Amino acid sequence: MSRLGPWAACSTLAVVMMLTMLSLLGASCSILSLLLPAAAVDGLPADAAAVSYEGYQVVRIRPATESQLTSLQVVLNDTELAAVDVWREPSRPARPVDVNVPPQVYPMLIDALKSRGLTYAVMVDDVQGHIHRESSKTRRVRRELRRKPAGSIVGTYASSADIVSWLNELAKTSSRVTLHSYGKSVEGRDMTLVKICNSTGTTKPIVFIEAGTHAREWIGHATALWIIDQLATSADADVARLLDAADWYVVPVVNPDGYEYTQSTVGESTASTGHSGGRFRTASGVRIGRQTRAPHAAEWT
Repeated sequence: MSRLGPWAACSTLAVVMMLTMLSLLGASCSILSLLLPAAAVDGLPADAAAVSYEGYQVVRIRPATESQLTSLQVVLNDTELAAVDVWREPSRPARPVDVNVPPQVYPMLIDALKSRGLTYAVMVDDVQGHIHRESSKTRRVRRELRRKPAGSIVGTYASSADIVSWLNELAKTSSRVTLHSYGKSVEGRDMTLVKICNSTGTTKPIVFIEAGTHAREWIGHATALWIIDQLATSADADVARLLDAADWYVVPVVNPDGYEYTQSTVGESTASTGHSGGRFRTASGVRIGRQTRAPHAAEWT
């Protein structure tokens, strides 16, 4: 098993979806500090962790027309505003553009936006403050991760077989966990659905999480395992609230064949097979998300 590397890429969409889901359940968005793998943060170099964003603000700009979009691009290309960090690039009218703005150029940026009639709003008025508020929670998560028993796969890039084995053990030790098999993959690997609930006997909404459709994006599998572990074992009050609010269903490895393939041939799948086996297909070439209906559905039974 390999540990999570320092630059593991996590889907922005996945984070947004998680924030939205937690908001609908009435949970604090800071619960992400419990659900996201702390090992991904542990890998960051010391100089990256020491960067200060004191006085930085996140500004959202909404160009309404093609003309305003062009004006905004001119503003962001101004060399005097080179310190502005563009988080979401201008692409089309009405699509918001998010920028992280250092204090020394904030007045200049705002003046430029106002002079061009561009609508904007401050989304985060104290970036460093948010970092400080989360730091203690991150340290707690790291301590919890280090206390995991020997053999735990949480915080690692485990194989499909190790994941199934760990889930079986977890189901034996946690009354919250029930495993359901929904068949075999093309290459005969187990396809497992994990149900996590607090068995109150009441009907609740269902939260469904899947990971690993794009098999090369290993951080998805690791994040799903972290979520399962927290929901199944944590005594934290926020986790209890999540279990009270909904029953949780998680598929941690949607594409076990592609996942195993990428683990054994990282960076070589496209060159050696002529298809993107690690991203959208199984190792044998079935394109997940495109060919799961008849006549291809039989390949997934």
